[in-house]
Amino acid sequence: MERIELRSDPQAPHDARCWHCGRAVAGRRMARYLYPGDRPRTAIVEDWHPCPCGAFQNVRRPTEITVSSLGRA
Repeated sequence: MERIELRSDPQAPHDARCWHCGRAVAGRRMARYLYPGDRPRTAIVEDWHPCPCGAFQNVRRPTEITVSSLGRA
């Protein structure tokens, strides 16, 4: 069995603003999509956050994929 972990860059900004009203959108995530990264073992993680104004804002982050073995059960 293997464990797959997605590790985002801790230096990446997490302060996303709504495209419609400019409020900060953080916390609750409604959807997550994964896209292939530009290097091996990387992915682009795209999270969609709702805003109180009714709009949705997407936040994309480059992410490293690590795979580790958990041994056999």
